[in-house]
Amino acid sequence: MPGGDPAVKPRFGLRAEIAEASRTGRGDPAFFTMLGAALDIFAEAALRYAAQARRMARDETDDTLRRRLLLIEQDLTHIAGPRPETYHQAVQLLWLYSLVSLVKNYGRLDVVLGHHLCADLDSGRLTRQQAFDMTEGLWRLIIARGNNYNNRIVIGGAGRPHEANADRFAMLALDVQAKINDMLPQLSLRCHKGMDPALWKKALDVLAGGSTFPILYNDDVNVPAVAKAFNIAPAEAQDYFPYGCGEYVIANKSVGSPDAAINVLKVLDVTLHNGVDPFTGIAMGEKSGGLASFATFDRLLEAFHRQLEREITVCAEAQSVIYRETGRQTAFPFYSLLYDDCIGRGAPLLAGGVRIVIVIVIGPSTVGVLVLVLDSVLQHRHKDPTDG
Repeated sequence: MPGGDPAVKPRFGLRAEIAEASRTGRGDPAFFTMLGAALDIFAEAALRYAAQARRMARDETDDTLRRRLLLIEQDLTHIAGPRPETYHQAVQLLWLYSLVSLVKNYGRLDVVLGHHLCADLDSGRLTRQQAFDMTEGLWRLIIARGNNYNNRIVIGGAGRPHEANADRFAMLALDVQAKINDMLPQLSLRCHKGMDPALWKKALDVLAGGSTFPILYNDDVNVPAVAKAFNIAPAEAQDYFPYGCGEYVIANKSVGSPDAAINVLKVLDVTLHNGVDPFTGIAMGEKSGGLASFATFDRLLEAFHRQLEREITVCAEAQSVIYRETGRQTAFPFYSLLYDDCIGRGAPLLAGGVRIVIVIVIGPSTVGVLVLVLDSVLQHRHKDPTDG
């Protein structure tokens, strides 16, 4: 979808939340009716799969498999109505909702599932091996689903509520990753100075064992960088979520996808040739004077940045049109249910519901070329771009 994939974040008591927001008079009543219908569709899907599991259990001769199918039936029936009460129910809810909604990223999963995992382990309802098997099953379903560009799971990081519970899930996730050692899901560990040293050591052990994942992210650098780039408070920036090819969103608060691309090297080329494409002779940017007119490398950088900002602005305006038109034509009910502000504002995802809309523009690095230009200008004093 234009705007990016949200992370799955089961939100419990949604019908009550929708009813309360509807009573305030904010938003279009049809929007709230649509959200209720989306929940009805999810419940119907859960009950259909529950019936399928019941039929399969009736015909199953292996006692272990039959018990497993009956548990699936029981928990699918449960999540069609009230909030999940067990780890298995929470995992079932997350997976089924991702299928119904077509969400392909799963958020800060240690925050989402940590409470249910620890409650079941501490009460004796589950052994760690049983929890491991359930989590491995989720991993294998994600693998079977495919799509190497998504399926991101984030663990660790600053700003997590109930951090001890979240860390126990994170350790379990790393153990599962060590066993499966696949390219999916894209398990990512957010690290910071105050993290549990055991979690850090476990991640390094998994990587040393030959696993590609987890990807490591440095919160001590990323949180202030996200706060600056998105112009938000550091506390809110703690919910940053890298997805897809690594672009950042604020989990359940923002949308943004790389729907625009710039040939940054071409922008530099045009800057070096007074705003003209030297291959076509077509004017493509502001007249910058060309390489011979730049007295210093800093002056060249200033002109290059102006040229680049001009192109980024064009891309941003184009993406703004995409978001606006998409929001006019579709409401994304299953996504709107997941985002923090849509219900409260009474508005669909891209029609005023989501609070932060991000423009992401991608392009290749120009560092290598700029170093060559710097060497040419300051050391060899070549002023003609064609002069070797």
